[in-house]
Amino acid sequence: MRRNLFEQPKYTIDTSAILTLMNPGEKYDKEIFKILWQDVCNLCKVGKIISHIEVKKEIEEKGTKEQVLWARRYKSIFQDYDLPDESDIIRKIGAMGPDFVKFLQQGKQKPTHADPWLVAQAKLNNLILINEESPRKSSIPFVCQKIGVRSIDLLGLMREEGWVY
Repeated sequence: MRRNLFEQPKYTIDTSAILTLMNPGEKYDKEIFKILWQDVCNLCKVGKIISHIEVKKEIEEKGTKEQVLWARRYKSIFQDYDLPDESDIIRKIGAMGPDFVKFLQQGKQKPTHADPWLVAQAKLNNLILINEESPRKSSIPFVCQKIGVRSIDLLGLMREEGWVY
C-alpha cells in the first residue's frame, strides 16, 4: 500500500509567524534556527500547514524579494476564499462588539488584511492558527480565544509537534 505524502491540514499560519522566521534579527531567524525553518517548510510541503490567499497577498505587497519567492514556491499552501462560509464568520466577529470591529477595520489602513480571513479559515476548518502577535485586544490571539479557535505562536508549534532543538 502506497503512503499518502499529504497530511490533513492541522495549522494555518499568519504572515507574522512567517516573517518572524524569515526576517534577519527576529527571534527565530532562519539563519540561526535552520532546523526549525526546515521543519516548518516540511509541514508546508506535506500539507499540515496551510494559509490563506490573503497572507500570500500580504507577503507579495510588503515582503522582501526572498519572501515573495518563498510564497510563490509554496503557493499550494495558500488556500482561496471559502465563500460564503468565511465571510459569514467574519460578519459574526464584527457583531461581537467594538474590539472586534476594530480587529476587522485594521485593514482600512492597508490594501490587504489577512487576519480576519485566517481566523475564519481556522474556525471553519478547525485549524490551529500560528501567529506571533501579542495577545492584546483587537489581535489574532484575542479574537481566536473569544470565538473558540486555538491560537499558538512558533514556540507553541514546537511544543505541539514535539520538536526539541
